[in-house]
Amino acid sequence: MTKTNDKKQEYLQIVFLLLPTLILAKLGDLFATEMIYRILFAGIFGGVGGALGYLVYSRVQKKGMVTIVVAGALLGGASFSALVWKARTQMPLTCEVCGYKTIKKGDESCAYCGANTWAFEQGRDDYDNKAEWLRYEQLNCFVLDSANQVFDFYSPDRAEGFKKDMDWKPSISQQDLVDDYKAIDLDPIE
Repeated sequence: MTKTNDKKQEYLQIVFLLLPTLILAKLGDLFATEMIYRILFAGIFGGVGGALGYLVYSRVQKKGMVTIVVAGALLGGASFSALVWKARTQMPLTCEVCGYKTIKKGDESCAYCGANTWAFEQGRDDYDNKAEWLRYEQLNCFVLDSANQVFDFYSPDRAEGFKKDMDWKPSISQQDLVDDYKAIDLDPIE
């Protein structure tokens, strides 16, 4: 009988102490980018998760199985939702220039096309407005090989591991690309 109770206590400790500690420790990545601070925040959140788990564990360890299951589900669900929230906030944003989902929180440029973000460009005074910046960057990103080429802004849907955002809309047209090609063709860069 005691072996069964010991096993039960071990499982309860894993569910109520270890899982919240591990899951909440992952939240440290949200609040810092440098490794030392990520470790610090992971320790803080892991400690909070462990404390919450211990509090719930101490309250339900002598209760019936239904109470234990409900408390475990609530604690696990809360911990898991924190992890899902972390994953959602770290999803890459769509680059306004090329349309690929490449820009992570804090990035100054696109990992695919190399264009700086508008947030970065605003502090540099190179452009009068966002529309001017976007037009210039897209004309540099999408280049025709010939004036007769038909350009598909949405192809390929995956490139270098990045996915194209099908809701993204280019600010330039096929005709803008042709006009830019002809202007470059008439005035070649040496």
